[in-house]
Amino acid sequence: MKVSNESKININGITPVHNSQLNGNDMTIQVNGTSSDNKDMIAIVGMAGCFPGAKSVDELWEMVTTGKNALHRFTNKELEQLDIPASLRSNSNYVPTCGLLAVIDKFDANFFNINAQDAVNMDPQQRLLLEKSVQALDDAGIDPRREKGKIGVFIATEYSKYKELIPQNNIDLATKLTIDINYMPGSSAAIISYLLNLTGPAFSTGSTCSSSLTALKTAYNSIKSEDCDIAIVGASWLELPQVGYIAQPGFIYSANGTMRPFDHKSDGTIFTSSVSVIVLKKLSNAIRDQNPISAIIKSIAINNDGQINKVGYSAPSSDGQCDVIKRTLQLAKVSPSEIAFIEAHGTGTKIGDPVEIKALTKAFVESSQELPKQFCAITTVKSNIGHCVIASGLAGIIKAVKSLENRIIPPMASGSFEKSNKMIDFESSPFYVATKLQKFEEQRTMYASVHGIGMGGTNVHCILAEYLNNSQKTEEHFDETDKFILPFSAKSQASLLEIEK
Repeated sequence: MKVSNESKININGITPVHNSQLNGNDMTIQVNGTSSDNKDMIAIVGMAGCFPGAKSVDELWEMVTTGKNALHRFTNKELEQLDIPASLRSNSNYVPTCGLLAVIDKFDANFFNINAQDAVNMDPQQRLLLEKSVQALDDAGIDPRREKGKIGVFIATEYSKYKELIPQNNIDLATKLTIDINYMPGSSAAIISYLLNLTGPAFSTGSTCSSSLTALKTAYNSIKSEDCDIAIVGASWLELPQVGYIAQPGFIYSANGTMRPFDHKSDGTIFTSSVSVIVLKKLSNAIRDQNPISAIIKSIAINNDGQINKVGYSAPSSDGQCDVIKRTLQLAKVSPSEIAFIEAHGTGTKIGDPVEIKALTKAFVESSQELPKQFCAITTVKSNIGHCVIASGLAGIIKAVKSLENRIIPPMASGSFEKSNKMIDFESSPFYVATKLQKFEEQRTMYASVHGIGMGGTNVHCILAEYLNNSQKTEEHFDETDKFILPFSAKSQASLLEIEK
């Protein structure tokens, strides 16, 4: 396949990174707060991301609500244009399917005062994390140059294959060292802190597929312990090159190129690419500063399976998952019967999915004296965009937050679920798979939980609550002659003019 080079990196002439409204979404903020324990709650105040088939959070939400599946299956003509060898195309195990991330060759280098060559040498995972961090802060209405509190950065990412595509000829030792530093997963958070001049803690975490939720837990703890006042939580994973994969019988990859979590036809997962960033802040401070509050983190817990009841290192454990779910419910002081839906991990594998549902069922039953049958919906963003590995958990958080904001129970992607895996007994459980969009019309707080598991046994579970304020929502009527102020933020006059176009 063709090797990336400088001429293919579009550095100039792209939409500036500062292209969001100062106040993000248009939620009404209750300045005086909602309860006496606001000081102990953590709010999500900003979100940004890019995903297969969606260049923004809003586009992802549209994909979720319309049931779209973003996985792309290449035609032979497309594979020829990508210079995929005929020997690979004819391989019976080759699956020409992936979730295409369309923005990996774009970067507003001037915004970060990075020269063109350094931008070319920088890991695209890092470039995207930088841009999405700024956009998430914009969405939260936070200007780091004026913020008096400390902003921490908590990132989940892994080694990128992009480095292997950069020509290594005639690179001096100093440049090689710079490239090596840029590609170290442990440097990701510190690079963002340096370039944005942030002085809170900077952590890069890794726990395989639960990494982004592990980063969220670390950030949550950091705000609670007052190591920082605001936290940027980000995750990036690029599956390069974006040309499909080789599926081996009995392995984790889907042989038929589909993602069908919990379904009787599920035969594995498809690794895809995405970048997700959210911003956290104490709820009381967010209300005081009038940040747009999208949702509240009621609780988040983490553990590891250890060796008990596991056939091997990479195998999941229902006991370990059950324990972390029960712990999260206890911390949140929420009854299982109050959870409207679960954004599940949903690997789409014959073994992993039944283990997850078994753990959820056991945790819910043991945490409540009596539960109605099949009252809680199961859904997963992987049915829409595939398995984004490191970034999947945070993509699930973003989907769940949008669901709470809109009081909607989201469905699986159209056609991804027909009937359940025969190893899953949904009829005897509190759960059902959501196959259609549902409005949450109950007159009470809406809760959702997000579940993540990682190879090696690190389990994370998070319970989110919608943000309710005491102000009366009234229907407003506007005359076409009314005038409004539309605030835009940009680093330079040229960037501002680009937005106005």
